[in-house]
Amino acid sequence: MALSISTEGVGTCERLLEKSGAIQRLEPYRNMAVVRIDSELPSLIDLIPKRSKWRRQVLRLVEKEVGDSRYEPVYIQPTRWISQGLTKERINRSLRELAELESFDYVPPFRGRSIHVPDRTVQFDRLSIDFDTLDKRRELDFAKLQNMVTYAESGRCRQLAMMSYFGDKTTSTCGSCDNCRQQSGSDFGEPSVMPAPEATSPALLQAARMALSG
Repeated sequence: MALSISTEGVGTCERLLEKSGAIQRLEPYRNMAVVRIDSELPSLIDLIPKRSKWRRQVLRLVEKEVGDSRYEPVYIQPTRWISQGLTKERINRSLRELAELESFDYVPPFRGRSIHVPDRTVQFDRLSIDFDTLDKRRELDFAKLQNMVTYAESGRCRQLAMMSYFGDKTTSTCGSCDNCRQQSGSDFGEPSVMPAPEATSPALLQAARMALSG
């Protein structure tokens, strides 16, 4: 899906969705799978048909790894269980089948930071996202951005503009910034002054926003 959104914007969206509980950003453990058991039952073994030999064997191994860590993600390395008869394919297939249980969650091994959606049935309008606060924060960000653009395009003394921004009532110019040198016609170095554009380009706005966000 092609969206006109920056990497920074994607990261912000992920943090908001994670905070609302819509997604889980898993830790970047190399080649580790994640399991989660949400049940008070001592074991889920009775939920598995007795004829499902490999599934029951894998479940016992998982429950041994999970221990008392119920209702939270547990990182495991299923390849350690490979033995005579229990192959990698059987382990993976058994884990996928176990994930069909309502109280068993499984995320396959991955590289990097994986994103997991615990419940795909939750509608977006049911998520607890404070859009009013987000709108206020966006307005503040745009105000900061406008201040930066104004500063960059202004012909006023740079030092005077900065001091004024922080409430200092100083009225004397510095005499050494690019604007002061241009106005005085000083010959100790040509100032690098770009003509003010008719409209601020999207690229400039994006660069300024990234600078403001740190």
